[in-house]
Amino acid sequence: MALVVVGGVAAGMSAAARARRLDPQLPIVVLEKGPAVSYGACGLPYLLEGRVREPADLIGHTPEYFRKERKIDVRTGARVTAISHPRREVVLESGERIKYERLVIATGARCDTSTIAGAGQPHVFTLHTLDDAERLRAFLRDREPRRAVVIGAGYIGVEVADALAPQRPARHRAGARRRRSAARRCRVFRRRPQHARDARRRVALRREGGDD
Repeated sequence: MALVVVGGVAAGMSAAARARRLDPQLPIVVLEKGPAVSYGACGLPYLLEGRVREPADLIGHTPEYFRKERKIDVRTGARVTAISHPRREVVLESGERIKYERLVIATGARCDTSTIAGAGQPHVFTLHTLDDAERLRAFLRDREPRRAVVIGAGYIGVEVADALAPQRPARHRAGARRRRSAARRCRVFRRRPQHARDARRRVALRREGGDD
């Protein structure tokens, strides 16, 4: 039985790793359209803020690690364009066809901006991948905007708002190795109560059609 996983970030790599633990001999292929796998998307706001210095600090493991240590065939730049379930195969953008007996789709949510007027302008961004964070970080560095609006008040949205707000001087309490390791696990940046109160004072949260 061959397992194919479409999507190589948190859910996809977790599924592949779990399958490997259950069956050490199972052929597993992970197809990721982007250039990196196994990164902590929850740390993207901290990349914008500067608490995480480089995108690579959010990457837990490389495709080479999974191939050598877990015997999982991880392919980046592999965009799936079609699934033929009767034939039990997926079709890549390159035209390659990959057979499967079991298929896991773990591509994550997509940000639909098609109904938002002006969403295609160069100063409007979505934050979903490492590339998204890099583009937004470059814009902040080069243009130094003075005002920002964040649409979406989930975990990442609120953390982005906090990252964009005026910051207190950073306190460095750990070495570089410990900071990188913690960033990968997305634990070191859990806000303390006092920090959360500071964030609420710096960031105005509004509901659509509601009060401030």
